[in-house]
Amino acid sequence: MESLYLLLVIAIFSQQAATTPERAGDVYDVRYESTTKGQTDTGSSSSRSRNALVERVVRMREDGIELVFDLPEDATEADRLREWQFPARVLKAEGEPFQLLNEEEIAQRKIAWRDAADISEEYCGRWYFTWNAF
Repeated sequence: MESLYLLLVIAIFSQQAATTPERAGDVYDVRYESTTKGQTDTGSSSSRSRNALVERVVRMREDGIELVFDLPEDATEADRLREWQFPARVLKAEGEPFQLLNEEEIAQRKIAWRDAADISEEYCGRWYFTWNAF
């Protein structure tokens, strides 16, 4: 489930990156910002988010393009702990869904994040945090 979500995020960012043919060594800085505003009879609300990823073309393979999606260079250690899904190494094959190549490495980072947050694995997938915990 987590791998599927990560691959969906990567696919969205990848579509926003290159419009020219990719070559090994290419680097794309993909950033976007979203703003949501709402108004009701009792008040108003707004939210704003900024997201950034770096897409690096690692190498061209016979079966596709190997890419790495990572946080920007200015990401702090705290950013990296919070965004444990990155860096993510994927294979982008023509007409195929992205294939995650470093799933075990990502799983180890998730364990480090859970340990730092003092969250038991049994709660993973059960909690959603916004202004409240659900």
